[in-house]
Amino acid sequence: MKELRLAGISKSFGGTDVLRDISLTISRGSFLALLGPSGCGKTTLLRIVAGLETPGAGELSLDDTVLYGPGISVTPETRGFGMVFQSYAVWPHMTVRENVAYPLKIRRLAKQERRERVARALELVHLDGLEDRFPHQLSGGQQQRVALARGIVMEPPVLLLDEPLSNLDARLRAQMRRELRDLHRALGITILYVTHDQREAFEMATRIAIINEGRIEQDGTPEEIRSRPADGFVKEFLSEH
Repeated sequence: MKELRLAGISKSFGGTDVLRDISLTISRGSFLALLGPSGCGKTTLLRIVAGLETPGAGELSLDDTVLYGPGISVTPETRGFGMVFQSYAVWPHMTVRENVAYPLKIRRLAKQERRERVARALELVHLDGLEDRFPHQLSGGQQQRVALARGIVMEPPVLLLDEPLSNLDARLRAQMRRELRDLHRALGITILYVTHDQREAFEMATRIAIINEGRIEQDGTPEEIRSRPADGFVKEFLSEH
């Protein structure tokens, strides 16, 4: 079973510590939510996992493969992780099909395999039948589904999501929470999900890591965190919502 392991990850910007000795082991098939207030370091941690930021210290590995460590820094594209950003980041000049197929095209997969993978990804996110539409012809929720389909089409070992629902209205957020939960169950994929929204974390995640000022305050199942807050910060944070 593949595990994503973070050991002693630290990061500073301009002399300010953003992450402080973060260690996590994320088992295959987990849905881990990184939950915490704005500015706590959760997005920086996600970007380090993606390879978009370099830690100041620590080691990152997937199973037996070191992705970052002494003398080693695997590039983002080589890590092969899927990523969905807060902004939809879909290409306006490409159709839905072309947007989703792009990661397969740059990896030179055969056309038939591309067609099959794109069709499956679009079916999973309920966009089958909209393959030839352009982004301006889609709603915000549909554009976010395009980004999700593009994130899963390569069947990545880990899917990284950075507050992907924050630009949607309340009704669409509720719908997308259900769909993300169903997608995780259908694929059994490992998901690392950044959010400041407790409802998102507790509804979808199988495990939650609460972060405050660059440190993990508590790491456990939603039930454990709700019933046994680890400290005063966690208790107060949960009581605010």
